[in-house]
Amino acid sequence: MPTSARLVAALCLVAVGALATLFVAENLPEQIPARYLYPVNLVLAFLLGWTTIGKRVGDGVVPSLNAGLTAGFLLVFWALFFHSLGRMWILSLRQAYKYPPEAILGWFEEFAGYAVYLQDFSVIAILVIGSALSGVIAELVNRVYR
Repeated sequence: MPTSARLVAALCLVAVGALATLFVAENLPEQIPARYLYPVNLVLAFLLGWTTIGKRVGDGVVPSLNAGLTAGFLLVFWALFFHSLGRMWILSLRQAYKYPPEAILGWFEEFAGYAVYLQDFSVIAILVIGSALSGVIAELVNRVYR
């Protein structure tokens, strides 16, 4: 696989992640800081575009489209995972939890709480269409630079 196709896949998914993060950040309440939202999401998008999409280019358009959708799903999952973990960590440092199992349960609550902000049609459309197009664009770049 050419490195150019992997790089294009990563950059396309970063663009998708940045646009989706922009829409999510607008909907977040003030008590949830959006300070780490962009850096975490964009690093995750780059890594997932490079590994998930970039690893599967060269197999055809449909597998690349599926790889893009998989990368979009993984981007949402890992972003929710790390942001809810960070929020749980902040709350545990503020001694909001008495025991470790309570903190772990709080982590799942934060995960579900962050997932609510993804229920906007614009965010879902950006993630689905953008991640699928990322896979297809990476496949086309692979065909050109083979």
